[in-house]
Amino acid sequence: MPILLLQAIAEMDEPTLRSGLGRLQAAEFLYEVGLFPEPEYTFKHALTHEVAYGTLLTERRRALHAGSSTGIETAYSVRLDEQMEQLAEHARGRSCGTRR
Repeated sequence: MPILLLQAIAEMDEPTLRSGLGRLQAAEFLYEVGLFPEPEYTFKHALTHEVAYGTLLTERRRALHAGSSTGIETAYSVRLDEQMEQLAEHARGRSCGTRR
């Protein structure tokens, strides 16, 4: 997930978000999959992603998907056509973020 989108849904300031991402990377839960045009992160293992997603309450999942959709629409408004698949995934309420 791009850091721009994480910032839109994280409900925390940027330094706190970056610090948390750094800790998750150091613990080998996340890794960067791209740096340009912005950092992008994914879970190191699909099982970790599934467990983290599975522990969320249904209402929190819905809120995160809604926030993700809004964040995508805002952050990528000039190239929204490139994000249609991600928007559709969040609209259906599916878990996103792992590359399999």
